[in-house]
Amino acid sequence: MKFIITLDTEADDQWSSASRLATRNLSFLPRFQALCERYGFPPTYLCTWEVVHARDFERTLNDWQQREACEVGAHLHPWSNPPYEHDPEHAPGSKTYPSELPIDAFRQKMLMLSESIRRRTSQAPRSYRAGRWGFCAEHVSVLNDLDYWCDCSVTPLTSWQEHIGAQAGGPDFRRAGVEPYFLNQADVCVAGESMLLEVPVTILNTHPLGLRVPRWRLLRGVGKRLKLWREPQWLRPWPHGSGEELIRVYEAAKFRGLPMVEMMFHSSELMPGGSPFWPDEAAVERLYVMLEKLFAHAANDDAQGMTLRQFAEDYRAVRVRPQLPERWAA
Repeated sequence: MKFIITLDTEADDQWSSASRLATRNLSFLPRFQALCERYGFPPTYLCTWEVVHARDFERTLNDWQQREACEVGAHLHPWSNPPYEHDPEHAPGSKTYPSELPIDAFRQKMLMLSESIRRRTSQAPRSYRAGRWGFCAEHVSVLNDLDYWCDCSVTPLTSWQEHIGAQAGGPDFRRAGVEPYFLNQADVCVAGESMLLEVPVTILNTHPLGLRVPRWRLLRGVGKRLKLWREPQWLRPWPHGSGEELIRVYEAAKFRGLPMVEMMFHSSELMPGGSPFWPDEAAVERLYVMLEKLFAHAANDDAQGMTLRQFAEDYRAVRVRPQLPERWAA
């Protein structure tokens, strides 16, 4: 099993409509990085514009990537990433999905973010996640053109349509698969012929029956009536969860024969009060207990830690075969 850890690395408390673009949470990352290194699981930090330009970026994220202890990828928050002249008008208290941007505006923002990461790290970013999961088919060709290797914006079994951005709801990923796949330029929920690899966040139904019955999510109504249904579980630490629940998601992925698991959360969750989920030091300590339990379980299972870039490189090498000239064809 490949174990991929992704952090949306962004400004403090981006859930608050009144939040500023402070990046104090970066000073809380070294403890987490040390935990990852202790278990041999290099994380992927998907960074927003304000993080890439933060004072602490050089001595933390850039230093760690230079010694190959992590990966720095891109994370687009339209409200903090220039240019802004073609952004849609915001509804009060809302934040724009990247999928709401005109495609030329999305391209310009991604150009600026990608170039900023390249300048600050001397390496072009290869991995991407959309802010607020706002990913759409139009973005595939842009990311391909910018030489990204993988996206990790798809959240299987999940719809964001009821969550309003600047003007509309977010994408619906309920049809998406849970395994990696090369993206389709017409529909990001199905496989296609692009060279951009989708590495979806690990979200699974952990009920034993749900692991065995194909298309179990389509039987949700029956399952609820029989008290068999469980809402899909993310490989993500929640304050109401536990390390044991994270391990169940890991084991469910292993049972299904998935080639990888991908955990996600936010850099600001490592700072007391940096998110609505972990409000104080005691809460953050509970978060670290959960992480330690999952990491120890994965290490005892001989899971191989990989960054998104490393996983995409290996996956592409195995799955993508060079086209033979016609004269060589059988």
